[in-house]
Amino acid sequence: MNSFIFENSPLQEVVIGAQFLPILNSSSIISEFYQAKKDKFPRFVEDTPIPHVIEKFDSQNSVTFQNGYYSRKHFIEKSEHKLIQIQTDKILFNWRTLDNRNDYPFFENIKKEFLVHLNDLNNIYSVLNNIDQLEITYLNHILINEFEDNNFNLNNIFNNFFPPVIINNFNCNFIIPYKIINGNLTIKLQDGLNRATQNKVVVLELTIRGNKTENQSLDEWFNESHSLLLEFFLSSITESAKKIWKLKQIN
Repeated sequence: MNSFIFENSPLQEVVIGAQFLPILNSSSIISEFYQAKKDKFPRFVEDTPIPHVIEKFDSQNSVTFQNGYYSRKHFIEKSEHKLIQIQTDKILFNWRTLDNRNDYPFFENIKKEFLVHLNDLNNIYSVLNNIDQLEITYLNHILINEFEDNNFNLNNIFNNFFPPVIINNFNCNFIIPYKIINGNLTIKLQDGLNRATQNKVVVLELTIRGNKTENQSLDEWFNESHSLLLEFFLSSITESAKKIWKLKQIN
């Protein structure tokens, strides 16, 4: 698949992560990991843990909630542009856009940085052999007024995805199974409002989850999954959306 960028991208956040058996149940392990990261990620925040989720292309999703007094830790970069999330069974790496519009988040760069953090954690405590789920999420906030319309006419944005009617409120999910990545692509759509400008937005979240095969590397799974996600996105949006977001092929 050819490389491309959107010069006026609606992208707000990219998350890449790995889930494993709940083995990081010692505060000393996470403390040691934080000590290794705190120079670049000095801010420390605690949050509620994310459920343990297993998605496979040929079976029902499995969701397990943790028992005990465990939390999810956020290690936040000084600029707040990036953060690491870690809990007993998961490590996630987030890239976030800020008001001053950071450089375009090339996936290869995000993936490489995440794999560094994952390997650093593995050097402290073995997690690589216990991975049971991998994931990528792209979160987009699509401004309705960029399409010269103040109504939620979703066919301005998506190709024949919805009936040709104006929708005031919506919240819907679609799940597409992919055997090649042993998982699913989940598409979440809902209406929203930009707090700062009060402009209407379509919140589009694309999450792909699955797991690598025995003969597949982490790098290969992430590349294959990222290609599937982008192929879906490009095929689902209108030519008008591509022009507004300034789709550009790159070498």
